[in-house]
Amino acid sequence: MKKIFILTVSMALLAGAVLSCAPKQADPMEQALAAKILQAAGEEGKVRVYSMEAVDSTTLRTELERKFKIFNLKIEQNRKFYETYMKEGKPKNAELKSKAIRNDQEILKGLEAIQESLGERLDEVAYYDYKFTASVSLKSGKANYNDYFCAITPDGKVLGISSDQNAIHKGTSSVIPGYKALLELSDAEEVNLAKDLD
Repeated sequence: MKKIFILTVSMALLAGAVLSCAPKQADPMEQALAAKILQAAGEEGKVRVYSMEAVDSTTLRTELERKFKIFNLKIEQNRKFYETYMKEGKPKNAELKSKAIRNDQEILKGLEAIQESLGERLDEVAYYDYKFTASVSLKSGKANYNDYFCAITPDGKVLGISSDQNAIHKGTSSVIPGYKALLELSDAEEVNLAKDLD
């Protein structure tokens, strides 16, 4: 009986040792980050991610709300310019602002349609913010990413990398289905006013 017990314990320890020596499965988010770092570098190399921690997440609803705020703010600002130009007797400038207001109002209608079409998907996570530390070794040299941030979609698309967490949100509007097409149809330019909204 004692031999069976010793044999069982020995087998369990051996199995544990084998499992601990098994190669670590690569994290898909780390792989996506490494690929984006190399893509930005424009040359072959090796990326080592030392730590990567999710620090925030944003839903489609929150991302849409940010866009509503941005375009409402643009309309408000352009109305003030319109009134100023009318008082100053500058009808051409006023007409340009009036056109911009109409255009942004059309975008808001489009955003409402997108919001309605998403239905229950509105509360899905659009992207995660990660804080990470990594290094990249390239032919041209080595670079370190100490306490950097990145925004990554659940399916591994890296939207932005920066040492400033707010700066990683500049490309996040691409997560809204139909948003890019809406801007192209409206011939609009989105002014990045996100810093004023955070």
